[in-house]
Amino acid sequence: MGLGVIKTKTDLTNHLVALRLAAIYNIFALTCLHQFCKDARDGKRDLRSLSTHLPEGEIDFLSFIEQLVKDFGGPDQVEYTKRNATIAFQRNYLKEVFRITQSYCHRFNQKIRFSQQPWHDFAVVAVNSMSHDFRISFRHIDQNKLPISYKGFRLTKELEDKPAPMSLDILVALADDVINYAIRELV
Repeated sequence: MGLGVIKTKTDLTNHLVALRLAAIYNIFALTCLHQFCKDARDGKRDLRSLSTHLPEGEIDFLSFIEQLVKDFGGPDQVEYTKRNATIAFQRNYLKEVFRITQSYCHRFNQKIRFSQQPWHDFAVVAVNSMSHDFRISFRHIDQNKLPISYKGFRLTKELEDKPAPMSLDILVALADDVINYAIRELV
């Protein structure tokens, strides 16, 4: 659903809840696929058994998975692959949840309440860092609000231009807070 289709709070909350469910599914699917590929690489699973669970279509998923298993290499490569999948998920989920909610608030004159939420300033910096290769980048206006804290995680001026050390747990919790705010508080 594009933002142009979001015309009511119901449209917004339905879209955000669908994003949440898709995120939960994607985390589960990535975890299962990651474990399956590790097991296949180590000879604990038959790769062909996965074919009954893959979607049909133009892409040959089994060939893709076979290549993925071959490319897995050692433990460092496995963790690198997992990290990249996690980063892709983080970029898409939190940014979309935050930006769609932010746009809705701007469109329906609720941006002041949105910006006053206790997680808002942290979310702005987190989303901004995702656009800067996961490096903390404070806008001038953000610097005046430092330090910024969220669930025990603290952003300080010393983190400027350093890799964002935010875990998946923090980012999912932040996205959940944005979604819960939209459901409970927006009109």
